[in-house]
Amino acid sequence: MIRIFAILFLFLSAPAARALEDPAEMVLAAAAEIEIATGLLVEARNATNRVQSLSRAIRSLEDGLTALRVALRASTAQENIVRANFASKAAELGGLLSALQNIEHTASPLAMLHPQGAAGAARAGMIIAAITPELENQAAALQRDMASLAAFNASHAAAEANLRSVLADLQQARVDLAAAQETRAQIPGDLLIDAGRLDRLLQAADDLNYLAGEIGKLPINNVAQAPAGFEAMRGNLPAPVAGLLVSRFGQRDAGGQIKTGISISAPALSLVSAPNAANVRFAGEFLNYGNMIILEPAAGYLQIFSGFGQIFVIEGEVLASGDAIGLLRGALPEAEEFLIEMSSGASGNSFETLYIELRVNGEPVDPMDWFSGITE
Repeated sequence: MIRIFAILFLFLSAPAARALEDPAEMVLAAAAEIEIATGLLVEARNATNRVQSLSRAIRSLEDGLTALRVALRASTAQENIVRANFASKAAELGGLLSALQNIEHTASPLAMLHPQGAAGAARAGMIIAAITPELENQAAALQRDMASLAAFNASHAAAEANLRSVLADLQQARVDLAAAQETRAQIPGDLLIDAGRLDRLLQAADDLNYLAGEIGKLPINNVAQAPAGFEAMRGNLPAPVAGLLVSRFGQRDAGGQIKTGISISAPALSLVSAPNAANVRFAGEFLNYGNMIILEPAAGYLQIFSGFGQIFVIEGEVLASGDAIGLLRGALPEAEEFLIEMSSGASGNSFETLYIELRVNGEPVDPMDWFSGITE
């Protein structure tokens, strides 16, 4: 009897798992965000400035998908905690309730055989009466957790039902944006920057350090320059892509090399936007970086982005904050695969990586000191 009550008190003292935010509500909020962004896509089809409107609508939809990714990851984590807690306690609680039920149904003459006599039996009965409400409260708490999981499952099912059409709409918007980018008026690249000097620099560059150190020295023929004041934007730059931080500045990669930039995991084909007004110093393939874009937001500063499947800009072009600069690599995923990867928090076949460096006078610095909108 004493051992049973000791175990009961240990069980009751263990706090039930609680999430800081309700994941089901997070999923519903993300779904509402996606619905609003889908409306922006409809409006963008008839907009006068289709490039700008499509870019804004695509980014809004991708932000909604990132919010859904965070919500599903939180939901999966909470579900695992609650299920593990429930599994570890269910058998023990069932045994204790069974023991209590047997005690309650013991015939009165037998109850008087308590080792401490009638007084001990009375005390045991009082303990049972005191503990029973707490057991009921604990059971109710577990039921609330399971109800929360049921709500999550329902919202997850709704997200899965809508995601296929959302991904199709998003892909069509990206196709429309690429077509609009091709038809927009552009100054020929050779009038903006000396193409011959750029080619010679690329042939001589055997690493990113050399390219970054020399490319800022190439003159730009375009009279318009990026506006001043970039230094004042430190800590307030918007994220260039809707995604999650997966690698930090200063970490070592698989080969043991220290990373001089950060990496953001985002859905394949995600839109990448200029976080600030800047001149395009380079746009094209470079060594093992693949398609890369180098922006100059101010004298002495370079922003380096790589991981593109498609590039929308040319060298010498002046960008405004929020202008589309390209799409990430990859292919349109199946809705089921996409949802599994969103829920698990993994970056599988449906996700790609945008690599970002920021250099000041040729030296890499931590980009996270400058950006405010990158979710971890």
